[in-house]
Amino acid sequence: MALGIFPDNRYETEVVTLAPGDSLVLYTDGVIEIEDRSGAEFGPERLERLLRRRLDNSAEDMIQAVVRATRRFAGAEAYPDDFTLVILKRTSAESS
Repeated sequence: MALGIFPDNRYETEVVTLAPGDSLVLYTDGVIEIEDRSGAEFGPERLERLLRRRLDNSAEDMIQAVVRATRRFAGAEAYPDDFTLVILKRTSAESS
């Protein structure tokens, strides 16, 4: 669901605590709907598999892996749709 583009939309809120080692991944549809030359989509399952193999990496490394994988998948350097990917990681038990 698009956030913030309709002023009268109401959203549920919830507090989620990330434990050390947890990651939160936010992305737009352009990340998973990018297509290869035959028209197949990259898809959420492929994205999840890619990220699960890199859970020990930094958020920046995970993002770069997705960028490389989607470009390779599509066979292009440019994206035909929006491509926004945010990854947050909790790296230690210390609180601020």
